[in-house]
Amino acid sequence: MLGWETAALILWIKDRLNLSQRNSSTLSFRKDSIKCGFCTSSASLFSGSHNCYHCHRVLQGDEELKCANITPSSGTANTLVPIGTIKCNECGRGPFYWNHFCSSCFTYFKCHGYHNVRISPLTRNSKDLIKEVFGDEINELSMSVA
Repeated sequence: MLGWETAALILWIKDRLNLSQRNSSTLSFRKDSIKCGFCTSSASLFSGSHNCYHCHRVLQGDEELKCANITPSSGTANTLVPIGTIKCNECGRGPFYWNHFCSSCFTYFKCHGYHNVRISPLTRNSKDLIKEVFGDEINELSMSVA
């Protein structure tokens, strides 16, 4: 018999999968996956940590951000999005205030502007979410059986 915490986590996974299917025009991605939209540099425009301009939450490089009303590019890992459409998952507002430039091509990005940046959308499936939530327990069980 499952405990209430396990049952709640299973329902959370189910809701996350359903939410991602309902909001297919909302892309989730890591902050450090934001790259220049004008050159082919693989360097992140926003590496390291900083605070969201609006809610002041610390955003690490692996922090998940989102863009709404964006259709992912087909057949490629990168999608072009206007930098002004990037939103913090906590407050839903633009996390960047200061302007930034690409160190490779020196393109100047206004953080509330229309310049395109490249992102690599996160893909989540049930296996990834189960591993994220129950990974430690699965590893412990695997080790005890072996």
